[in-house]
Amino acid sequence: ILPLTGGTADYGESVRNSIELAQKDRDDMLSRVSFFYEDAAYDPKQAVSAFQKLVRVDKVDLIYVWGVAFCKVVAPLAEASKIPLVGQCIDPEIGRDRNYVVRFMNYTDQYLRATSEYLANKGHNRLGIVLTENPYLEEMLAALERNLKPGQSVKVVERLQSTEMDFRTVISKIRNSNIESVGVFLSVGQ
Repeated sequence: ILPLTGGTADYGESVRNSIELAQKDRDDMLSRVSFFYEDAAYDPKQAVSAFQKLVRVDKVDLIYVWGVAFCKVVAPLAEASKIPLVGQCIDPEIGRDRNYVVRFMNYTDQYLRATSEYLANKGHNRLGIVLTENPYLEEMLAALERNLKPGQSVKVVERLQSTEMDFRTVISKIRNSNIESVGVFLSVGQ
């Protein structure tokens, strides 16, 4: 279950291309494996429909799902249906206390711990974030907040919709603040 259309289609296409490349590269291992791709267009409702089709119509043995929003809605369904699910997702709760859900991905805490350490070493303690409302980016912010060094603070300068393309107001807010470093957590295309 991938976003093959919509604003994050580049990610979904990259995953599909990677799987297809692996199939060609390792035909000896994957020749008996069939892959079915379902487009969720980064819409959780479509992810649920995709899950149901894969289970009921295609009768798959395992489902891979990409993205926080998809994982959040599909993981409980997989657990209830006893269908193994591999979720590529940064939310650590996806696989917790579940027998049929495995989550994998580099932890955002690792990325943001390194970021906060780097900024602290540069003497940057007043941090600002420009954030597009999106589950992945919200988790990035939460990871930053969990990993701030003593004396560091983070302020959300502006929360944006993914359709927002005019950043003049945001830039003015940043210029008029006492923020030392700005993180820009935007969606694809912004």
